[in-house]
Amino acid sequence: MKAITSVKAKMKEYDFQLAKVKWHEICESHPEMPIYKKDWFWDATSDSPEDWKVIVYEGKNITAAFPFMYRRIHGMWRIEAPWQVARSGLWLDMSEDVSLEKKIHKLNEIVEFVLDRLPNYDYFNIYFDTDFDNWSPFCWKGFQSSVSYTYTISGYSSEEVKSVVSKRRKQRINAGEKKYVIRENELSFQGIWDFYELAYLRWNREISFTKEQFFKLMETLEDHNAMEIRSAHAGDQIVAVEVVLKDETTLYHQFCVNLPECPDAQSLLTHNAICKALDDGKKFDFEGSMIKGPALFYISFSPKEEICYCIHDESGKYTFLNCIRRMLALIKDSIVAQFRGGYDFAQAKNRWRQFCDVNSKVPYISKRGTGMRHAMMKMTGGLYS
Repeated sequence: MKAITSVKAKMKEYDFQLAKVKWHEICESHPEMPIYKKDWFWDATSDSPEDWKVIVYEGKNITAAFPFMYRRIHGMWRIEAPWQVARSGLWLDMSEDVSLEKKIHKLNEIVEFVLDRLPNYDYFNIYFDTDFDNWSPFCWKGFQSSVSYTYTISGYSSEEVKSVVSKRRKQRINAGEKKYVIRENELSFQGIWDFYELAYLRWNREISFTKEQFFKLMETLEDHNAMEIRSAHAGDQIVAVEVVLKDETTLYHQFCVNLPECPDAQSLLTHNAICKALDDGKKFDFEGSMIKGPALFYISFSPKEEICYCIHDESGKYTFLNCIRRMLALIKDSIVAQFRGGYDFAQAKNRWRQFCDVNSKVPYISKRGTGMRHAMMKMTGGLYS
Protein backbone atom coordinates (compact mmCIF):
# COMPACT_ATOMS: atom_id res chain seq x y z
CA MET A 1 0.00 0.00 0.00
CA LYS A 2 1.36 3.41 -0.91
CA ALA A 3 1.40 5.98 1.87
CA ILE A 4 -0.31 9.29 1.16
CA THR A 5 2.39 11.55 2.51
CA SER A 6 4.55 12.85 -0.31
CA VAL A 7 2.53 13.22 -3.50
CA LYS A 8 4.46 16.23 -4.79
CA ALA A 9 7.83 14.69 -3.98
CA LYS A 10 6.87 11.45 -5.68
CA MET A 11 5.68 13.30 -8.77
CA LYS A 12 9.10 14.95 -9.13
CA GLU A 13 10.94 11.64 -9.14
CA TYR A 14 9.62 10.59 -12.54
CA ASP A 15 9.49 12.75 -15.66
CA PHE A 16 5.88 12.26 -16.72
CA GLN A 17 6.14 14.89 -19.45
CA LEU A 18 8.99 13.07 -21.16
CA ALA A 19 7.16 9.76 -20.71
CA LYS A 20 4.10 11.18 -22.46
CA VAL A 21 6.25 12.28 -25.41
CA LYS A 22 7.67 8.75 -25.64
CA TRP A 23 4.18 7.28 -25.35
CA HIS A 24 2.97 9.44 -28.23
CA GLU A 25 5.82 8.12 -30.39
CA ILE A 26 4.96 4.54 -29.40
CA CYS A 27 1.29 5.06 -30.28
CA GLU A 28 2.26 6.52 -33.65
CA SER A 29 4.50 3.55 -34.45
CA HIS A 30 1.94 0.91 -33.37
CA PRO A 31 -1.26 1.50 -35.37
CA GLU A 32 -2.52 -1.93 -34.27
CA MET A 33 -2.76 -0.71 -30.67
CA PRO A 34 -6.32 -0.93 -29.23
CA ILE A 35 -8.16 2.37 -29.39
CA TYR A 36 -8.70 2.48 -25.62
CA LYS A 37 -4.94 2.80 -25.06
CA LYS A 38 -4.14 5.43 -27.70
CA ASP A 39 -2.92 8.76 -26.38
CA TRP A 40 -5.32 10.83 -28.48
CA PHE A 41 -8.27 8.82 -27.13
CA TRP A 42 -7.18 9.60 -23.57
CA ASP A 43 -6.90 13.29 -24.46
CA ALA A 44 -10.44 13.14 -25.86
CA THR A 45 -11.93 11.43 -22.81
CA SER A 46 -10.16 13.50 -20.14
CA ASP A 47 -11.25 16.95 -19.02
CA SER A 48 -7.66 18.07 -19.60
CA PRO A 49 -4.57 16.35 -21.03
CA GLU A 50 -2.93 17.10 -17.69
CA ASP A 51 -5.41 14.80 -15.94
CA TRP A 52 -3.73 11.65 -17.23
CA LYS A 53 -0.16 10.43 -17.09
CA VAL A 54 1.85 7.48 -18.35
CA ILE A 55 4.82 5.45 -17.15
CA VAL A 56 6.99 3.96 -19.91
CA TYR A 57 9.30 0.99 -19.39
CA GLU A 58 12.08 0.46 -21.93
CA GLY A 59 14.07 -2.73 -21.60
CA LYS A 60 16.00 -5.09 -23.82
CA ASN A 61 13.67 -6.31 -26.59
CA ILE A 62 10.63 -5.12 -24.66
CA THR A 63 8.65 -1.95 -24.21
CA ALA A 64 5.75 -1.43 -21.82
CA ALA A 65 3.57 1.46 -20.75
CA PHE A 66 0.94 2.16 -18.14
CA PRO A 67 -1.36 5.15 -18.81
CA PHE A 68 -3.60 6.26 -15.94
CA MET A 69 -5.79 9.13 -14.86
CA TYR A 70 -4.62 10.83 -11.68
CA ARG A 71 -6.82 13.35 -9.92
CA ARG A 72 -8.04 14.39 -6.51
CA ILE A 73 -11.74 14.00 -5.72
CA HIS A 74 -13.18 14.87 -2.29
CA GLY A 75 -9.68 15.00 -0.87
CA MET A 76 -8.78 11.53 -2.20
CA TRP A 77 -6.13 10.85 -4.84
CA ARG A 78 -7.49 8.41 -7.40
CA ILE A 79 -5.84 6.32 -10.12
CA GLU A 80 -8.32 5.07 -12.69
CA ALA A 81 -9.22 5.32 -16.38
CA PRO A 82 -11.06 8.25 -17.99
CA TRP A 83 -14.66 8.31 -19.09
CA GLN A 84 -15.38 5.86 -21.96
CA VAL A 85 -12.05 4.03 -21.62
CA ALA A 86 -13.49 0.55 -21.19
CA ARG A 87 -10.18 -1.25 -20.66
CA SER A 88 -6.58 -0.11 -20.44
CA GLY A 89 -3.91 -1.28 -17.99
CA LEU A 90 -0.47 -2.28 -19.22
CA TRP A 91 0.48 -2.12 -22.86
CA LEU A 92 3.20 -4.66 -23.63
CA ASP A 93 5.38 -5.05 -26.71
CA MET A 94 7.02 -8.34 -25.81
CA SER A 95 7.83 -11.45 -27.78
CA GLU A 96 5.34 -14.24 -27.24
CA ASP A 97 7.99 -16.84 -28.02
CA VAL A 98 9.18 -17.10 -24.42
CA SER A 99 8.54 -19.59 -21.66
CA LEU A 100 5.91 -18.87 -19.02
CA GLU A 101 8.65 -18.56 -16.41
CA LYS A 102 10.51 -15.88 -18.36
CA LYS A 103 7.26 -14.10 -19.17
CA ILE A 104 6.19 -13.88 -15.52
CA HIS A 105 9.66 -12.81 -14.39
CA LYS A 106 9.68 -10.02 -16.97
CA LEU A 107 6.10 -9.02 -16.19
CA ASN A 108 6.94 -8.86 -12.49
CA GLU A 109 9.91 -6.62 -13.29
CA ILE A 110 7.68 -4.29 -15.31
CA VAL A 111 4.96 -4.15 -12.65
CA GLU A 112 7.52 -3.33 -9.96
CA PHE A 113 8.97 -0.61 -12.21
CA VAL A 114 5.51 0.92 -12.69
CA LEU A 115 4.42 0.70 -9.05
CA ASP A 116 7.67 2.26 -7.84
CA ARG A 117 6.98 5.29 -10.04
CA LEU A 118 3.27 5.72 -9.42
CA PRO A 119 2.35 8.84 -7.49
CA ASN A 120 0.77 8.16 -4.11
CA TYR A 121 -2.91 7.40 -4.13
CA ASP A 122 -5.91 6.57 -1.97
CA TYR A 123 -7.78 4.60 -4.62
CA PHE A 124 -6.54 2.47 -7.54
CA ASN A 125 -9.04 0.81 -9.87
CA ILE A 126 -8.13 -0.17 -13.43
CA TYR A 127 -9.78 -2.60 -15.86
CA PHE A 128 -7.01 -4.33 -17.79
CA ASP A 129 -7.38 -5.44 -21.38
CA THR A 130 -8.03 -9.05 -22.36
CA ASP A 131 -4.41 -9.63 -23.40
CA PHE A 132 -3.32 -9.19 -19.78
CA ASP A 133 -3.82 -12.78 -18.65
CA ASN A 134 -1.81 -13.04 -15.44
CA TRP A 135 -2.19 -10.58 -12.58
CA SER A 136 0.12 -12.44 -10.17
CA PRO A 137 2.70 -9.61 -9.95
CA PHE A 138 0.00 -7.27 -8.66
CA CYS A 139 -1.25 -9.93 -6.24
CA TRP A 140 2.28 -10.30 -4.84
CA LYS A 141 2.22 -6.57 -4.12
CA GLY A 142 -1.00 -6.79 -2.12
CA PHE A 143 -3.48 -5.70 -4.79
CA GLN A 144 -6.88 -7.31 -5.21
CA SER A 145 -8.58 -8.42 -8.40
CA SER A 146 -12.04 -9.23 -9.66
CA VAL A 147 -13.06 -10.71 -12.99
CA SER A 148 -15.12 -8.92 -15.60
CA TYR A 149 -16.04 -10.04 -19.10
CA THR A 150 -16.24 -8.65 -22.55
CA TYR A 151 -17.94 -10.52 -25.39
CA THR A 152 -16.50 -10.74 -28.89
CA ILE A 153 -17.54 -12.13 -32.26
CA SER A 154 -15.07 -13.20 -34.95
CA GLY A 155 -14.09 -16.12 -37.13
CA TYR A 156 -17.16 -16.60 -39.31
CA SER A 157 -18.98 -14.83 -42.12
CA SER A 158 -21.70 -12.21 -41.81
CA GLU A 159 -24.15 -14.62 -43.46
CA GLU A 160 -23.75 -16.97 -40.48
CA VAL A 161 -24.61 -14.43 -37.79
CA LYS A 162 -28.35 -15.08 -37.75
CA SER A 163 -27.80 -18.82 -37.54
CA VAL A 164 -25.92 -18.54 -34.23
CA VAL A 165 -27.90 -15.87 -32.37
CA SER A 166 -30.66 -16.84 -29.96
CA LYS A 167 -34.16 -17.49 -31.28
CA ARG A 168 -35.53 -14.36 -29.66
CA ARG A 169 -32.69 -12.19 -30.99
CA LYS A 170 -33.23 -13.54 -34.50
CA GLN A 171 -36.93 -12.70 -34.25
CA ARG A 172 -36.10 -9.14 -33.20
CA ILE A 173 -33.59 -8.71 -36.03
CA ASN A 174 -36.07 -10.02 -38.60
CA ALA A 175 -38.82 -7.78 -37.23
CA GLY A 176 -36.47 -4.80 -37.36
CA GLU A 177 -35.57 -5.48 -40.98
CA LYS A 178 -39.24 -5.31 -41.93
CA LYS A 179 -39.98 -2.10 -40.04
CA TYR A 180 -36.87 0.07 -40.21
CA VAL A 181 -34.31 1.45 -42.63
CA ILE A 182 -30.64 1.76 -41.60
CA ARG A 183 -28.70 4.86 -42.58
CA GLU A 184 -24.97 5.23 -42.03
CA ASN A 185 -23.06 8.37 -41.07
CA GLU A 186 -25.94 10.71 -41.89
CA LEU A 187 -26.66 12.25 -38.49
CA SER A 188 -24.81 15.29 -37.21
CA PHE A 189 -23.38 15.24 -33.70
CA GLN A 190 -26.15 17.61 -32.66
CA GLY A 191 -28.71 15.28 -34.22
CA ILE A 192 -27.32 12.33 -32.26
CA TRP A 193 -27.32 14.32 -29.03
CA ASP A 194 -30.90 15.51 -29.58
CA PHE A 195 -32.02 11.91 -30.09
CA TYR A 196 -30.15 10.75 -26.99
CA GLU A 197 -31.90 13.40 -24.92
CA LEU A 198 -35.28 12.34 -26.32
CA ALA A 199 -34.65 8.62 -25.84
CA TYR A 200 -33.30 8.96 -22.31
CA LEU A 201 -36.27 11.15 -21.41
CA ARG A 202 -38.62 8.47 -22.73
CA TRP A 203 -36.76 5.87 -20.68
CA ASN A 204 -36.91 8.14 -17.63
CA ARG A 205 -33.13 7.97 -17.30
CA GLU A 206 -30.36 10.53 -17.06
CA ILE A 207 -27.47 10.75 -19.52
CA SER A 208 -24.30 10.02 -17.57
CA PHE A 209 -22.11 12.40 -19.58
CA THR A 210 -22.31 16.02 -20.63
CA LYS A 211 -22.88 17.42 -24.08
CA GLU A 212 -19.39 18.94 -23.99
CA GLN A 213 -17.81 15.55 -23.20
CA PHE A 214 -19.77 13.88 -25.98
CA PHE A 215 -18.95 16.47 -28.64
CA LYS A 216 -15.26 16.51 -27.70
CA LEU A 217 -15.06 12.73 -28.07
CA MET A 218 -17.07 12.62 -31.30
CA GLU A 219 -15.00 15.35 -32.95
CA THR A 220 -11.78 13.54 -32.04
CA LEU A 221 -13.10 10.21 -33.33
CA GLU A 222 -14.07 11.91 -36.59
CA ASP A 223 -10.59 13.42 -36.94
CA HIS A 224 -9.05 9.94 -36.59
CA ASN A 225 -11.65 8.13 -38.71
CA ALA A 226 -12.34 5.93 -35.69
CA MET A 227 -16.11 5.60 -35.58
CA GLU A 228 -19.21 4.60 -37.53
CA ILE A 229 -22.68 6.03 -36.92
CA ARG A 230 -25.80 4.00 -37.64
CA SER A 231 -29.38 5.13 -37.24
CA ALA A 232 -32.63 3.22 -37.68
CA HIS A 233 -35.56 5.08 -39.22
CA ALA A 234 -39.29 4.46 -39.43
CA GLY A 235 -40.16 6.83 -42.24
CA ASP A 236 -38.86 10.23 -41.19
CA GLN A 237 -38.59 9.29 -37.51
CA ILE A 238 -35.33 8.20 -35.90
CA VAL A 239 -35.99 5.24 -33.60
CA ALA A 240 -32.45 4.15 -32.64
CA VAL A 241 -28.85 5.36 -32.93
CA GLU A 242 -25.61 3.42 -32.51
CA VAL A 243 -22.05 4.76 -32.43
CA VAL A 244 -19.38 2.11 -33.02
CA LEU A 245 -15.69 2.78 -32.39
CA LYS A 246 -13.07 1.16 -34.61
CA ASP A 247 -9.35 0.57 -34.75
CA GLU A 248 -7.11 -1.58 -36.96
CA THR A 249 -8.51 -4.89 -35.71
CA THR A 250 -11.83 -4.33 -33.95
CA LEU A 251 -15.22 -2.61 -33.95
CA TYR A 252 -16.50 -1.67 -30.48
CA HIS A 253 -20.13 -1.39 -29.42
CA GLN A 254 -19.88 1.95 -27.57
CA PHE A 255 -23.13 3.95 -27.64
CA CYS A 256 -26.55 2.62 -28.56
CA VAL A 257 -30.04 3.70 -27.54
CA ASN A 258 -33.52 3.21 -28.94
CA LEU A 259 -36.98 4.55 -28.24
CA PRO A 260 -38.83 2.37 -25.70
CA GLU A 261 -41.58 1.55 -28.17
CA CYS A 262 -39.07 0.33 -30.79
CA PRO A 263 -37.21 -2.58 -29.12
CA ASP A 264 -36.34 -4.30 -32.42
CA ALA A 265 -34.31 -1.33 -33.67
CA GLN A 266 -31.31 -1.87 -31.41
CA SER A 267 -31.05 -5.54 -32.35
CA LEU A 268 -31.13 -4.53 -36.01
CA LEU A 269 -28.37 -1.92 -35.65
CA THR A 270 -26.13 -4.20 -33.60
CA HIS A 271 -26.58 -7.06 -36.08
CA ASN A 272 -25.67 -4.71 -38.92
CA ALA A 273 -22.53 -3.53 -37.10
CA ILE A 274 -21.46 -7.13 -36.41
CA CYS A 275 -21.86 -8.04 -40.08
CA LYS A 276 -19.83 -4.98 -41.09
CA ALA A 277 -17.00 -6.00 -38.76
CA LEU A 278 -16.93 -9.56 -40.10
CA ASP A 279 -17.06 -8.38 -43.72
CA ASP A 280 -14.05 -6.15 -43.00
CA GLY A 281 -12.14 -9.04 -41.45
CA LYS A 282 -12.33 -7.52 -37.98
CA LYS A 283 -13.52 -8.62 -34.57
CA PHE A 284 -16.68 -7.18 -33.02
CA ASP A 285 -16.33 -6.32 -29.33
CA PHE A 286 -19.40 -5.61 -27.20
CA GLU A 287 -17.06 -3.66 -24.87
CA GLY A 288 -18.23 -5.66 -21.89
CA SER A 289 -20.58 -5.11 -19.00
CA MET A 290 -21.39 -6.92 -15.78
CA ILE A 291 -24.82 -5.27 -15.65
CA LYS A 292 -27.43 -7.98 -16.15
CA GLY A 293 -29.50 -6.33 -18.90
CA PRO A 294 -26.64 -5.39 -21.25
CA ALA A 295 -24.78 -8.66 -20.56
CA LEU A 296 -27.80 -10.79 -21.49
CA PHE A 297 -28.29 -8.72 -24.63
CA TYR A 298 -24.67 -9.34 -25.68
CA ILE A 299 -24.83 -13.05 -24.85
CA SER A 300 -27.89 -13.50 -27.06
CA PHE A 301 -25.61 -12.98 -30.10
CA SER A 302 -23.60 -16.10 -29.11
CA PRO A 303 -20.25 -14.35 -28.68
CA LYS A 304 -17.03 -15.61 -27.16
CA GLU A 305 -16.43 -14.44 -23.60
CA GLU A 306 -13.05 -12.95 -22.76
CA ILE A 307 -11.78 -12.25 -19.26
CA CYS A 308 -10.73 -8.80 -18.11
CA TYR A 309 -9.11 -8.31 -14.71
CA CYS A 310 -10.13 -5.34 -12.63
CA ILE A 311 -7.18 -4.64 -10.32
CA HIS A 312 -7.86 -2.67 -7.18
CA ASP A 313 -6.07 -1.16 -4.21
CA GLU A 314 -6.96 1.46 -1.63
CA SER A 315 -5.44 3.25 1.34
CA GLY A 316 -6.52 2.67 4.93
CA LYS A 317 -8.03 6.16 4.93
CA TYR A 318 -10.19 5.35 1.92
CA THR A 319 -11.24 1.99 3.41
CA PHE A 320 -12.26 3.60 6.70
CA LEU A 321 -14.27 6.41 5.11
CA ASN A 322 -15.92 3.98 2.70
CA CYS A 323 -16.98 1.78 5.64
CA ILE A 324 -18.54 4.83 7.32
CA ARG A 325 -20.39 5.67 4.12
CA ARG A 326 -21.76 2.13 3.85
CA MET A 327 -22.82 2.09 7.49
CA LEU A 328 -24.75 5.33 7.01
CA ALA A 329 -26.40 3.88 3.91
CA LEU A 330 -27.45 0.77 5.87
CA ILE A 331 -28.89 2.92 8.66
CA LYS A 332 -30.83 4.95 6.11
CA ASP A 333 -32.17 1.79 4.44
CA SER A 334 -33.18 0.38 7.82
CA ILE A 335 -35.11 3.54 8.72
CA VAL A 336 -36.85 3.56 5.35
CA ALA A 337 -37.74 -0.13 5.70
CA GLN A 338 -39.25 0.46 9.13
CA PHE A 339 -41.23 3.40 7.80
CA ARG A 340 -42.55 1.32 4.92
CA GLY A 341 -43.38 -1.47 7.32
CA GLY A 342 -45.96 0.75 8.98
CA TYR A 343 -48.27 0.47 5.99
CA ASP A 344 -50.06 -2.75 5.11
CA PHE A 345 -49.45 -2.97 1.37
CA ALA A 346 -50.89 -6.50 1.12
CA GLN A 347 -54.20 -5.37 2.57
CA ALA A 348 -54.23 -2.31 0.30
CA LYS A 349 -53.60 -4.50 -2.77
CA ASN A 350 -56.54 -6.77 -1.87
CA ARG A 351 -58.79 -3.76 -1.52
CA TRP A 352 -57.63 -2.48 -4.92
CA ARG A 353 -58.36 -5.85 -6.52
CA GLN A 354 -61.89 -5.80 -5.12
CA PHE A 355 -62.38 -2.24 -6.31
CA CYS A 356 -61.19 -3.09 -9.85
CA ASP A 357 -63.51 -6.09 -10.02
CA VAL A 358 -66.63 -4.06 -9.29
CA ASN A 359 -65.71 -0.77 -10.95
CA SER A 360 -65.76 -0.84 -14.75
CA LYS A 361 -64.55 2.77 -14.98
CA VAL A 362 -61.03 1.87 -13.84
CA PRO A 363 -58.75 2.16 -16.93
CA TYR A 364 -57.50 -1.19 -18.22
CA ILE A 365 -53.86 -0.20 -17.81
CA SER A 366 -54.44 0.46 -14.10
CA LYS A 367 -56.17 -2.82 -13.29
CA ARG A 368 -54.55 -5.52 -11.23
CA GLY A 369 -51.60 -7.21 -12.89
CA THR A 370 -51.86 -5.22 -16.10
CA GLY A 371 -50.15 -2.13 -14.78
CA MET A 372 -47.17 -4.11 -13.49
CA ARG A 373 -46.90 -6.07 -16.72
CA HIS A 374 -46.98 -2.86 -18.74
CA ALA A 375 -44.34 -1.30 -16.49
CA MET A 376 -42.06 -4.33 -16.89
CA MET A 377 -42.47 -4.25 -20.67
CA LYS A 378 -41.64 -0.57 -20.67
CA MET A 379 -38.52 -1.15 -18.59
CA THR A 380 -37.19 -4.17 -20.48
CA GLY A 381 -38.86 -4.14 -23.87
CA GLY A 382 -36.46 -1.75 -25.54
CA LEU A 383 -32.99 -1.34 -24.11
CA TYR A 384 -31.35 -4.77 -24.04
CA SER A 385 -34.62 -6.64 -24.52
